[in-house]
Amino acid sequence: DIGPGGGRIVTGAREACRVHGLRHEFLRAADVNARFPAFTLPPGYAALYSPDAGILRPEACVQAHCQAARDLGAVIRD
Repeated sequence: DIGPGGGRIVTGAREACRVHGLRHEFLRAADVNARFPAFTLPPGYAALYSPDAGILRPEACVQAHCQAARDLGAVIRD
């Protein structure tokens, strides 16, 4: 998660990680720029790095949920 250092995105993600006991690291703009050369954050920005995070493809998730429901006998009506 990247945004203004005191903004809702970064502070909200940080709080969610704290509440749920998720590993995370708060990085200032200079830290992100040095560690991840693909990014060039402006001063005042920050990031919350979660090493266990990933990316989900929503369409694939919905298909998997529907298939699991079908396997358990559900009828999917769209």
